[in-house]
Amino acid sequence: MRKNLIVKLFFVLFLLANFILSGCVGKTVVSAPAPTVDESAIAAEFIESQIGLTRMMANVLNAAEINKAIEQNPADIKVLDLRSPAAFAAGHIKGAVNVGLDELLEYYGEHELSDLKHVVLASDSGQLGRYAQGMMWMVGCKNVYLMKWGMSSWNPAIADKHWSAAVGNDFSDQFTTQPTARNTVGALPILKTGETEPEDILWTRVEKLLATDNFFDDALVQPKEVFANLDDFYIVNYWPQKTYAQGHIPGAVQYSIKPISDLGVNRALKTLSTDKKIAIYCFTGQTSALMTAYLRVLGYDAYSIAYGVNSMNYKMLKANKFKKAFVSNFPLEK
Repeated sequence: MRKNLIVKLFFVLFLLANFILSGCVGKTVVSAPAPTVDESAIAAEFIESQIGLTRMMANVLNAAEINKAIEQNPADIKVLDLRSPAAFAAGHIKGAVNVGLDELLEYYGEHELSDLKHVVLASDSGQLGRYAQGMMWMVGCKNVYLMKWGMSSWNPAIADKHWSAAVGNDFSDQFTTQPTARNTVGALPILKTGETEPEDILWTRVEKLLATDNFFDDALVQPKEVFANLDDFYIVNYWPQKTYAQGHIPGAVQYSIKPISDLGVNRALKTLSTDKKIAIYCFTGQTSALMTAYLRVLGYDAYSIAYGVNSMNYKMLKANKFKKAFVSNFPLEK
C-alpha cells in the first residue's frame, strides 16, 4: 500500500515536471530593454559643472601678450596656426606650426602640449580660433588660448584682408528694438555616440566634428544669408539685455553671457530650437564661434554669424568694435 502510494506520488511529480518543462519549450525569453541614456544632457551638465562656459571664454591673449611670451620664454608657448597652408606660407608668427582642424587633437597629444603654459590658436580673424578653442576645452585642454582678433591683430597686411574689410553698416537700418520671447522649454537634441560617460561622449563628438567640419562651410553663416532668410533661423542674440534693447536682428532672442551663461543646461538651454538652424551672434563673432562649438557638440544645428555686429551695424557699438589701434606691426616669417 505504502509502496503504491510512493509510486503514485513519484508519477504525479514526474507529470508535473514534464508539464513545466514542456511549457517552456519554444518560448523566447525577452530581456528588459537597456535604459535610455540622454547623452546630450550628460555632456551639457558636465560642461556646465566641470568646465564652465564663462571660464572657457576667459582664455584669451592679444598679440602683444603673445609676442612678449615668445620673447621671454619660447619653450613654454606654442602657436598653432589654423589658417590655410597658403595663408601660412604668406606670413606667420616665428615658430608657429600650421595645423588643420582635423589634425588638432592628434598634434596636441603627440607633441605633449598639455605640459605647456600656453597653446595659442591663431586664425585670420579669431573666429575659427575661438571655435577650435571651444572644442579643445570641452575635452579638457585648458591651456589652449584664443589669439584675440586672430592674425589680423599681429600685422596690418592680414588685418586689411579680414577685419578691416569686414566692418560695416549694411544692415543697420534693419535692426529693431522689438523683443522676441524665448521658446518654451523643450528637449535637448538626441546624441547617439554609444558612450555613457561625459568625457567619452565629449571626446567622441569633438573628434568627429573636428575631423569632418569645415568651419567656414559648416559652422559659419554670413549676415546677408540670415537677413534674407530670417524665418529659417532661431536667432540667438548673445549679449546683455541692456544692449539688446538698443537694437538687434529682427526676431532675435536675447540670452545673456554673464555672470552665468543662459545657455547652461540648468538655465535656458532647452529653450533653443531643435528643428531650426540656430544662428548665434555676439559683438565680434569670436564668442559666438565658441558657443557654436558648444552647441554643435550637443547636437544642435548651430552657426556663428560672421564678424558679429561689427559686420552688420558697426556704428551702434560703443565697445567691442574692431579698431586699427588693435593691430600691431610684428614681423611675419615666411
